[in-house]
Order: sequence, then C-alpha cells, then structure tokens
Amino acid sequence: MKLTTRSAALCTFLVPGLAHFLLGRPLRGVIAFASCVGLFVAGYAILQDRIWFVEMITPGETGLSSWLRLLPITLLPESPNFGCSVIAGLMREADTPDLLRQLRMPRDYEHLGFLLTGSSGILACLWAADAHWLAGERRASLPPAWAAALSWIMPGAGHVAAGQKSKGMVMGAAVWIMFLLGLIFSSGHAVDRAHYAAWWVGQSFCGGPLILSSLLTGDMKFSEFPAYMDLGVALCTVAGFMNVIVMVDAYTVAEESDVVRSDVLTSDAEGVSK
Repeated sequence: MKLTTRSAALCTFLVPGLAHFLLGRPLRGVIAFASCVGLFVAGYAILQDRIWFVEMITPGETGLSSWLRLLPITLLPESPNFGCSVIAGLMREADTPDLLRQLRMPRDYEHLGFLLTGSSGILACLWAADAHWLAGERRASLPPAWAAALSWIMPGAGHVAAGQKSKGMVMGAAVWIMFLLGLIFSSGHAVDRAHYAAWWVGQSFCGGPLILSSLLTGDMKFSEFPAYMDLGVALCTVAGFMNVIVMVDAYTVAEESDVVRSDVLTSDAEGVSK
C-alpha cells in the first residue's frame, strides 16, 4: 500500500507498527508494536493509576480539561505513543478523594514503571521516523532512525555506526559527563520522575544514562536533602537535551552518508560506461 511520509508517521503514532505493515515490512511492524505497546503495558502494570500523578492537569476540572483527561496530551513523554495513552485515559477511574490519595502513595518499583512507559513514547517517535523514511522509498545501509535510536540508547553510538567514530565518541562523552555530574551534585537523586516530572521529560532523551540511573539510584533513600540538588537535576536535564542534538545529528549523518555513497556509485558507473 502506498503511504505518504506524513501518513506513515501518523499511522505509527496511532498504532505502532501499522505503517510498517502497510509498507510491506511486517517484521519491523511486529517489533515496533511489541516494543512500544509491550513497554507501556509493562510499566502501566506497575504504576496503574499512579501514572496520572505526573499529569499537569488539575484533577477534578471540568469542561475542556475533562476531555483532555481522556486524551492525555500532557502525559509526557508517553504521548507520542498516542494509542496506548488514549486507552489508558479511557480506563482511568473517576477522581474520588480516595483515588487522589492513592495517586500520591509511592508504589514498589515505580521508577522502573515510569521508565518503561516513558521509553515507549520515545520509541514511538523513533519508529515514526523510520516509517517516514521508508515511505519516501529511500534505502540505507544504516537507516537514519536506527542511528538516532543507537544514540538514544548509548549517546554517540549512532555516529560510530555511521562511520564517524571520533565525532561520536566526543559527543557521547560530553553527554555522559554532563549526566554523571548531575548525579554527583544530586548525590544520585536527580532522576526522580515522581518529584521532578517536568525535568524528567528532558532527561528521558538520554536513554542509556536514564536506564542505568533509574535502576541503580531510583530507590535510594536520603536523610538529608542534597545541597546541590537543583543543580544536579538541571545538569541531567541539560544532558538529555544535548542528546537530542546528538540523535538528530546521527540521523542526518546516516542520511547524508548514503546519499554520498549513491552519488559516488552513480559517477563510477557513468565513468565505466564512457
């Protein structure tokens, strides 16, 4: 089935993997669906209604805001995984006083749950970029969206895979150093979505560092508030936005390297024919 680049991306946001199936890439479609939906379901199983604790809309509001509760566009970074977010919104219970108290009660392994649901939204964006690329009937030895995904998992890895090893190592090191400094200044407590939800959105773009910090420092307790907590949180968030630049650049490098390779092959073929 013929899809435009825009419709391919839109289909992926609604149902991860749908565009890949329509474009004749069923294996990618299965992997996209399993990764996005599987991560969201696994995280939601841990969090349940606790996931709405990070929502920015005040519970109990009426009018337009009541509809936004069913279309949780403010639930970031899960919102790009739009289908799962909407279904979760439809399953949401009414805001009774007992429920609102429960939302504030921490859950076991909630750091893992927030990590899983948040990662599903980031992956939805990456799969949408992949579908956009495929719909344009372009081919690459390293699909640009995969280069960006590698840089999300391990900052700089996308450049290394695309053939720019030195650049990737420098950019990746800069992101890691910034993120680690944030953890040091905050005594390991900078990555905490339950308390720093808005900052966590920026941190989520650092996939690998976020995964490690969520698993290793997420449940750490402290008796005294770290003196440089705010600085630590800010540095980890800056690292996340730095990695956005790394991911976009990795996408561009993979895209342009294949264009250059294609031009070289074309010129070689023309030289042989002459």
